[in-house]
Amino acid sequence: MSVKKDLKLVIRSDLVRFLCYMLICLPMSLSVPLKDALNSLIDNLMVNPQNMRNMASDLKPLTRDDTEVAFGIFVGYVTGGFAELFFESQKRSMTSIEAEEMRKIIFKRALEMKNAIAYVRFQESKS
Repeated sequence: MSVKKDLKLVIRSDLVRFLCYMLICLPMSLSVPLKDALNSLIDNLMVNPQNMRNMASDLKPLTRDDTEVAFGIFVGYVTGGFAELFFESQKRSMTSIEAEEMRKIIFKRALEMKNAIAYVRFQESKS
């Protein structure tokens, strides 16, 4: 007994299978609103980098360069804050592609962050 298959049905089911595979396997990237949120987080923290300087100064006996420590604290705040925001909005952790995209944005803005911290240090040295 031979079963005759409808060619249109076979093609449609293969297409559906292919599209599902592509959706599952496609690397996800950060949406524009998430990128904007990350940049806003960096901007908001740059308004008052004094907090990071104060924490770094508290560690001064353990470190040589409190500006670099303040920068590390700054990056930690951005990374942790964005990871929390991402998890709350997406109900999942970031993929490695999304985390890499976040790191690229932070790296692109790193000089701005360092300059904000250096400016606070400069202001402190003037007083």
